[in-house]
Amino acid sequence: MVGRGRRKLEMKKIEDRYALQVTFSKRKQGIFNKANELATHCGADVAVVLFSPAGNPYVFAQPSLDAVINSCSSSLLHHRPSTTASSVHRKQRVQQLLDERDHLLARIEAERASRGSDGGGALGGSLLYGNLIKNALCPISHNPLQTLVTNHGPPRMG
Repeated sequence: MVGRGRRKLEMKKIEDRYALQVTFSKRKQGIFNKANELATHCGADVAVVLFSPAGNPYVFAQPSLDAVINSCSSSLLHHRPSTTASSVHRKQRVQQLLDERDHLLARIEAERASRGSDGGGALGGSLLYGNLIKNALCPISHNPLQTLVTNHGPPRMG
């Protein structure tokens, strides 16, 4: 059999069962070697769990699997999520939309006041129109069923 040597392989699942087992065995050992180097050179706590194609588990842990799991679980319990760029962007966008809503509501009120003083007009005379816009721009903070009951009364049976 001619060796394949070091070459770039296409990333796809190996279909041949024998080749799959050989590749898994070689790569498993390589991953465990890298994990050992990381633990030795950097003093890192490392745990690697691999499952073979047959479903057998293989574990490498330094100093021990229990120590790494306990360290990980205790740090997760005490970890406070840091402010990420996406959450900052989301907060800025929400604030921008709230500011835009407030600006539009102020314009509606100003238009209503100016039209109300000259006898009505298309926008100022329509209280329903102003309420529709105001409700569309305000965040939903109530139960729609309760609103329906309040506006139209309880449902009639029969």
